[in-house]
Amino acid sequence: MFPIPDLQASRAVFAVRLGAVCHNWRRIAWSSPRLWSSLIIDSSNAVVTDTRIELVKEWIDRSGCLLLSIAWHQPSLVIQTGFVLLFNDNNAKSLIDIMNRHADRWESLNLHLPAGALRLFDASKASKLSSLRKLALHVPLEQPLTSTTFFDLTPPIVNLTFIGNWRWDIKVLDWKRVTHLTASLANTHDVLRILNEGQYLQECKLHICDPRLDLGPTSSYPIARSLTVLVIRFLGPGSMEFFINSVTLPALKLLHIHIEEPGIILSVPAFVSFLTRSSPALTKLALVCGGLTQDGFVPIARLLPSLEALSIGLDCEEDGNFRSFYLAWARPNPEALLPSLVEFRWLGRTLFPLVLLPYYLGPISRNRRRPLKHVNIDCFLNSSTHTLPEISKDLLAQLSHYRSFVQIQVNVQFDGITRNILNIL
Repeated sequence: MFPIPDLQASRAVFAVRLGAVCHNWRRIAWSSPRLWSSLIIDSSNAVVTDTRIELVKEWIDRSGCLLLSIAWHQPSLVIQTGFVLLFNDNNAKSLIDIMNRHADRWESLNLHLPAGALRLFDASKASKLSSLRKLALHVPLEQPLTSTTFFDLTPPIVNLTFIGNWRWDIKVLDWKRVTHLTASLANTHDVLRILNEGQYLQECKLHICDPRLDLGPTSSYPIARSLTVLVIRFLGPGSMEFFINSVTLPALKLLHIHIEEPGIILSVPAFVSFLTRSSPALTKLALVCGGLTQDGFVPIARLLPSLEALSIGLDCEEDGNFRSFYLAWARPNPEALLPSLVEFRWLGRTLFPLVLLPYYLGPISRNRRRPLKHVNIDCFLNSSTHTLPEISKDLLAQLSHYRSFVQIQVNVQFDGITRNILNIL
């Protein structure tokens, strides 16, 4: 078999296995460019060997003129000299030179390398208009990427991932053509600027890393008319409230808000104001936080008639002001909350009111019920604050009526041991 150390991908393995069958199959595999258009280098070594350089050169040559997808994961190329981190591997530089010669064929790059190595990639080597549409850069936090030619491409990148190091200058990129963004960003001001300039942004997955930088007023109140998916993680409450008070997202379909700092609650008035201002036809909503302000979730739920999937993650040992919603949601009436819900997921460090489940599944008006098909409850409990819950026979009997069209799962982790307490269903 032809050796390819550290080149791991299903297509790579398939290509080499074909070549190992016999001489004729090897000839066919070696002359099929599509088998060689994806290259993955995944290594924990601190150096690039001469053998790997030759293998990569042959691999890329066999791809002919096809567009290339390259993934290279080798952050250990960084060496430490005193207190300065340096990139110092001549073989790695030679390997990057090989890739640079084919810059006009780059279609997708996923690079997890030290900043010194990333600076050696020269997108200007492309002899014609760039084909690069998908770029993922994973940069160690302690190594700022001060310059790169990736952001000078014509036409510009449309799918960008920039994570690990959030100390990068967002002004160097033309956001007008970017459609998909996954990024670590310093503060909410950066997010607002990107949303204001990125008129074609459709999907954003963002991590706000330093809420201390959210100081002072903003002059940017973006209306992102194309954004349909937003997944955003905040370290503190200030960033979150500042963000939802500043943006309008009328096309939003999926929203996931995660507040990482324990015990921080979501401001219901601010969130209601955002939903009222944006009027999005949300179909999926996920909230991970320490609870809500005293208004509870009912004012939010009233604005979500189109919601099909709801996920609630509670980082607290109480109901987080959701109790009024649990009760209101169980009331059957023609204007019942969340009439379109198909999936419900709940996670928390307290016990969910399981006795209400049959009411969620039952009719909300005459000859009409919610289209619920999946209900997942995960409770994380311990013996110091809770007792192991038991399900009554009456509740099991009520839920059994719905098992033919609803998948119900209730997992309770008690002192580290997980049990499905509805395994009868």
